[in-house]
Amino acid sequence: MMKKTYLLVTVMLLLMACTGNASHTTQPTEGTALTAASIDHDHSLAADTSEAIPVAPADEWTEDAVAQRVKYIYDQVNRTLVDGEGNYFDLDKKLCTRDWNEVYDKVNKKDANLPAEKRFFLEDMHWTIGLTEPLEPRNITVVLLTGDMADATFELHEKNSDFWMQVKLNLYYEDGAWRIHDMLVGDADVGMWQAMTNFVEK
Repeated sequence: MMKKTYLLVTVMLLLMACTGNASHTTQPTEGTALTAASIDHDHSLAADTSEAIPVAPADEWTEDAVAQRVKYIYDQVNRTLVDGEGNYFDLDKKLCTRDWNEVYDKVNKKDANLPAEKRFFLEDMHWTIGLTEPLEPRNITVVLLTGDMADATFELHEKNSDFWMQVKLNLYYEDGAWRIHDMLVGDADVGMWQAMTNFVEK
């Protein structure tokens, strides 16, 4: 009888220990992989919440690194649009996320079958947003959101005049670099990625 009582107490203690461990939640720490379920952000597009999202390496996970990437992006824009190096359609492939490019390709296919006045893009104005190149981002402010997401807000200036526009980029760290996932211009309340998605779906 004492043996049964001892066994019952042992089982109960083990169950209590397991229950206590199950109720403990481990918080993500620097250097660990974040999962989509741990990210609370409007632009999170991961369909599988169990899929691990990589964290940007330490030397890229800084405000200065993101700001330098923004400058690099518009340097590439100037090289393409001003110096004629390459095709401006390649800018999206080089500088934007896979999600952006997937929607961007669908928009271009739809545009090809529409009259000019109903098309989404007019001469790929998302890179110049009505400004005359060469362009220069100034007063860049960066907010690091998660291990692989950041926002950069800045003034996009025409180098040869006083004209400029306010721009906000949402960037993902993907394939070894910060890449544009969304773009908000001026006082618009809908980003370019969402606007393209809406255009494709209507």
